[in-house]
Amino acid sequence: MTWELLGNGCDKKFYVDAQGSGGYGAICCSDAVAARETKAYIDLKTIDLSPILPTILPWTGGSIRVQDAQQKPQYLIERLQIGCTFKPQMCVFQVSRKIKAELQKGDREKILEGLDLIEGNIEKICRIVGELTLAVCSVKGGLFMLDFSPGENKSTAIDQLDTIKKGLRNIRNAL
Repeated sequence: MTWELLGNGCDKKFYVDAQGSGGYGAICCSDAVAARETKAYIDLKTIDLSPILPTILPWTGGSIRVQDAQQKPQYLIERLQIGCTFKPQMCVFQVSRKIKAELQKGDREKILEGLDLIEGNIEKICRIVGELTLAVCSVKGGLFMLDFSPGENKSTAIDQLDTIKKGLRNIRNAL
């Protein structure tokens, strides 16, 4: 099976089956990033955020074929149908048209339930994640958290708490 790059950030690459099959994608990253991401994911699950977290499974296979190279994934992550990711702290002054359009792809009630869950646990969340990154899954209709790990230097989003709260209020008002 050949895998293709679907998305990447500064420290991870997300690969999916090139044939488009399968409900999971493979995350390739360093051992240190995988350890931070896995610990943060478990910490978020312990504060009952499972409804807004994609499922993560351990990688049990060997390397995957990516174009003309081999990569060793760290874990599998549920493949959500999303148009873009967004950060509440970037919505502190206004919610962009792009994010408003993304919110419209979901189910309003499910998104509000996700926002309620986040807002009810926002301080705990901000003590775990480096940045609060959200996405709307157009198939499931709900809001999901992505990119869970703290920064490389263990920095978290707690210093941005007030800004994130304002951005979440603006997102709620944009629905």
